Amino acid sequence: MGWLGWGLAVAVVAAVVARVLMRVVALVELGRPAFSVSGTAGIVLLFALAGVGGAAVGRLGWRGGRRWAALAVSSGLLLYSGVAIGVSSLQDAAARDVPAWRLAVAGVLFVLVMGIAVATPWLALRLGRRSRVVP
Repeated sequence: MGWLGWGLAVAVVAAVVARVLMRVVALVELGRPAFSVSGTAGIVLLFALAGVGGAAVGRLGWRGGRRWAALAVSSGLLLYSGVAIGVSSLQDAAARDVPAWRLAVAGVLFVLVMGIAVATPWLALRLGRRSRVVP
C-alpha cells in the first residue's frame, strides 16, 4: 500500500473508533445518541486530512522543525474542533444536572478521543515512511 493509502486507512479506522466513542459519550450524557450524517462526514474528513498529512510527512522524509510543524497542524485541526465541541458538550451536560459519574465517564472518553486525534497523524507518518522511496 502506498503512503496515501496508509494515511487514509489510518484516518478511517481512527475516525470510526472516535465516532463510536463519541456515540458512547452522547449516550452517557443524554441517554440517547444525536448524530447527523453531515457531522460524521465532517469528522471523517478532518481525520482524513490528519492521516494524509502525517503520511505525507513520512513519505517526504521530513525531519526536525518541518516535521513537527506539519504534524502539529495535522493534529491541531482535530484538536481545535474536538476540544471546542467536547468542552461545550460537557458544559451543557453539567448545566442539565447530569450525575457526576456520568460526567466523569464522558470526560475520560473525551480524553480518549483527543488521544486518537493526536495519534492519527503520528501513526500515519510511521506507516507512510515505510512506503518512502529511497534513491
